[in-house]
Amino acid sequence: LIISKSDLVQHFDFDMEKIEKDALALNPSLKIIVTSAKTGEGMEEWFEFLKHCRGTARRALA
Repeated sequence: LIISKSDLVQHFDFDMEKIEKDALALNPSLKIIVTSAKTGEGMEEWFEFLKHCRGTARRALA
């Protein structure tokens, strides 16, 4: 689960902890990455996740 625009959270009624808790209740193995392109938060983690997925897909197709 990618939660983007984290730099705007303080401007809205958005409870990040509740969102994460509820998402994990639905899928305990869910990977949650919080990102902000503006601040750079979470971008490296997201890119690494994408690289991992690409490698996994390539191996599956080989």
